[in-house]
This record gives sequence, structure tokens and C-alpha cells, in this order.
Amino acid sequence: MIDSNNQITPEKLNELEDYVCKDDEDTAISVKHVTLLMVREKLRVQRCQT
Repeated sequence: MIDSNNQITPEKLNELEDYVCKDDEDTAISVKHVTLLMVREKLRVQRCQT
């Protein structure tokens, strides 16, 4: 989900979406939630470093 530059790309998120859609709704919701938390944390860390 995160490329070599430690960036979360739209393509990577799409891959995750495709993977999630193959599973049941509960899993989809939890994976999306974790993904959002990871993105939010990464953005927070990047802001603090600048």
C-alpha cells in the first residue's frame, strides 16, 4: 500500500479497495478504517517533520 518513497498512492489505495471488495462488508469497513487511520497518521508525521 505504501510505495518505496513511503508515499500512499491512489493506485495503491485502489489495489486495496479491489482486495477489500472481494471480502465481506465487515472486513471491508475495518480495512478502510485502518487505512484511513494510517493515512491520517502519516500526514500528521509528515507535517511535524517539516
